[in-house]
Amino acid sequence: MEREEQFLAVPCHESGHALVAKALEGEVLKQTVVPEGDCLGYVLVSFERFPLHEKISRMMATLAGGFVAEEKIGKRDHSGCGSDMDKLDFLASYASRFLYCGQVSAEHLKSRAFALASQVLSSLSLLHYRASILSQKKVIT
Repeated sequence: MEREEQFLAVPCHESGHALVAKALEGEVLKQTVVPEGDCLGYVLVSFERFPLHEKISRMMATLAGGFVAEEKIGKRDHSGCGSDMDKLDFLASYASRFLYCGQVSAEHLKSRAFALASQVLSSLSLLHYRASILSQKKVIT
């Protein structure tokens, strides 16, 4: 990975979350790349106005957005995505069991989340632009 891409890895990851959330009509409440505890940045989003199954589907795609954004800039070490993937696994398992009564697998739901995030983040230029702004400002609220 080039030096600029290494510098933009965290902002790209967080921008991936935010861009997917916005594309799915979510509200981005806060986005930061200021380290807090174990995390190097985070995005707070809300999908309040949607029914539960839509909230979960949109949140899963938003969680996948960080991983997909890293892939887009060529980052292959996804060690910073562990927490996101744990949340995605939990939501997919919950939705599979309780919302779809086992008729849709958690793996299928995760696959759909990644496909949706990839579709939203197909424009690498928008991701780089958003990440550059985030890295300059450190915090966007």
